[in-house]
Amino acid sequence: MIPKFILPALLAVTVGCTTVRETQTERTATEQLMLSHAVMAAAKAIEAEPLRGKKVFLETGFVKSLDQEFVIGELRARMLQIGADLVQDANASEVVVEARSAGLGIDEATSNLGIPAVPIPVPMVGTFQTPEISFFKAQQRTGISGLSLTAYEQATGKHLFSVGPVIGSTHRNDWSIIGIRIYRNRNNLPPEVK
Repeated sequence: MIPKFILPALLAVTVGCTTVRETQTERTATEQLMLSHAVMAAAKAIEAEPLRGKKVFLETGFVKSLDQEFVIGELRARMLQIGADLVQDANASEVVVEARSAGLGIDEATSNLGIPAVPIPVPMVGTFQTPEISFFKAQQRTGISGLSLTAYEQATGKHLFSVGPVIGSTHRNDWSIIGIRIYRNRNNLPPEVK
């Protein structure tokens, strides 16, 4: 006969839950880093040699995203790396470069072999969610940034060149068996991002 304490002890050991998202910000640091490193990769891929030595005004009114300040900062940094002389006033420039964001976000795919979390309505209380029981789980997240530029002469409006959309991406893959991580891969992310 099985002692009475073994069944409750076994149940206590096998039931549990994990909270992964402990953050005070709207988005996790990993999400923010995935997006910013995707922007950095896209900006680094921009080739705009005709701007070297020119007075350039960067028009950023078409950059619309949650991270637009970072996108604009990376584009300004790239213009300076190319050798452009950035000016603050379009009238003082030789070339106006219009920047656009083609997209900035994270795609996520999760495959789960096991029992998914199931919402169960409880009368007079609300909804109770059963825990997910995964025998095998694979999560893949891809941060993607697309940037485009169009340059024209400030005095004449004559088109000089267009670039993009140039795509930058970051990847994060995690595999686990019975909740134990067995594989983790990071691409274009610093090693500190776990």
